[in-house]
Amino acid sequence: MVKLVLVCAFLGCSLAAADLSGHWSAGRSNVFTFQLEGERFSGKIEGRPGDRSYKIVDGTLNGNAISFFVLHDDQDDLEVIENGGKPFRNTASGVVEGDEITISGSREGSSQRAYKLVLKRIRGPELEIIELRPNFHVIAGAGANISVQSGPDGVILVDAGSAAMPDQVLAAVQKLSARPIRFIINTSADADHVGGNARIAAAGESLTPASRSLLPGEATILAHEHVLDRMSAPTGKQSPFPTAAWPTETYFRNEKPMFLNHEGIEVRFQPAAHSDGDSIVFFRRSDIVAAGDLIDSEHFPLIDVEQGGSIQGEIEALNHLVEMAIPSTPLLGQDAGTYVVPGHGRIMDQADVVEYRDMVTIVRDVVQDLMNKHQTLDEIKQADPAKGYEKRYGGDGPQSADHFVEAIFVSLSKKQ
Repeated sequence: MVKLVLVCAFLGCSLAAADLSGHWSAGRSNVFTFQLEGERFSGKIEGRPGDRSYKIVDGTLNGNAISFFVLHDDQDDLEVIENGGKPFRNTASGVVEGDEITISGSREGSSQRAYKLVLKRIRGPELEIIELRPNFHVIAGAGANISVQSGPDGVILVDAGSAAMPDQVLAAVQKLSARPIRFIINTSADADHVGGNARIAAAGESLTPASRSLLPGEATILAHEHVLDRMSAPTGKQSPFPTAAWPTETYFRNEKPMFLNHEGIEVRFQPAAHSDGDSIVFFRRSDIVAAGDLIDSEHFPLIDVEQGGSIQGEIEALNHLVEMAIPSTPLLGQDAGTYVVPGHGRIMDQADVVEYRDMVTIVRDVVQDLMNKHQTLDEIKQADPAKGYEKRYGGDGPQSADHFVEAIFVSLSKKQ
């Protein structure tokens, strides 16, 4: 069996129980068309059996575009898709039940061979919408946390989530405001922050298209100029992001002020922290700071030294956040004070940021002390300087204590 797993991102589409029939034209590019209880469902499969990975593109349901994502087979029975690189035709019939389409048939050619395909529509994860103020919400579950400020001037987003979730993000934003998206402010060039830029910007509307957007009519994508440097590519090299996802407006000074929805908004550059292009966004009237990946409330910070990040810049940025945030004194314990929206994880207050800053500083100091004793990176990792915090902030891969310690070591070594 070849299992094709797809994600239907067209809002409101459904696959009701029905019979289907059609043909499967196979080869390097495979086109399939089936009739589903009066609804026409079509698409094209791209990929080769040797890759064991496929992608459905140009999908439609009743003329409406449907987005599909990477497919993968769970067995080696892929000869039914391609016969030595030569096209062949299949006859097929099947059934649709709920979110699953099962297609059965046989190949016409030198030898008859039965096959069965199962296409399953996986419903995307539910996004969580958190209200912090009447006009300010956070969308969680689309990659990075997305801050949403809304009002008479339109909607301002801080970050756009991953490339897999823009339609779900747009649906969530539409629940909060009927006004157009005006700005997407990127806090860094990380894929889980900028992946949704192109799709979400295209659904928005710039306040002044002639001067603010290279793509008139679309929402403005604002970021520090280093983010544009990271998202674009040197001459002759391939950019990791499509042009439509790049910032259309950049700033290079320490701060970019704006006034929208009756509120002052300060976009502040935090040099050489998580990366070389970090911004925090301070909504003054709402008293909310979107901190991006300077903070992950559930993990150690990811200091991307290769992208210009440093441990000292990270600590200085955290100190800046501590200074900006106001605690809920003198009535401690009340739900008040400045909210800090981390790049990932739960919403924080000033006390949480102080605790996080202290954790980062303590681990940095221990690593520095061991380096002063001329210990190697392996010896320092063996000493486990972050051990006291692993249970709370540890993770796998880039979020592990070892990775955090190594980033500190490399950063301090460059400083010396």
